[in-house]
Amino acid sequence: MLVQLMVVCCETIAAMDPAVVETSRRTSLSQASVTEALKQCDLSQSEMNICAEYRFVREELRLNRYYRELLARREERDAHKLQHAQQTWIRWREANCDYEASDLEGGSLMPLVSLNCKTRATKERTEWVREMLSCTSIRGECRSQRVRK
Repeated sequence: MLVQLMVVCCETIAAMDPAVVETSRRTSLSQASVTEALKQCDLSQSEMNICAEYRFVREELRLNRYYRELLARREERDAHKLQHAQQTWIRWREANCDYEASDLEGGSLMPLVSLNCKTRATKERTEWVREMLSCTSIRGECRSQRVRK
């Protein structure tokens, strides 16, 4: 009974964290298992990989939140250009991080190296998107010139 209560409790807490929910979906682990792994990220390679996936998902969700906000502020023509740029950037990130981890192909460290690379690249992209959101110039002082406030 106590174990069942603990699982229900962990599942409820995990459901409040969208990154746990998405990590659970991507890894096919229960939300309780993901939450438990996050408490011991240095215990084994498996936990390290789960924690790396969670950090990547968390950063990706953050990027998507800012990206949607930026997209909503764009003129239609520029919105299409931004969407194309974002799709191209995602393909670049995947290819770049696959290459970065390629020396470890087939090894247990490969997912960790790849996910850490993706997290790092996503953080950089998030900062770029946030910079675009704070841009008020229409004369080139910011990287973007057509953001609506």
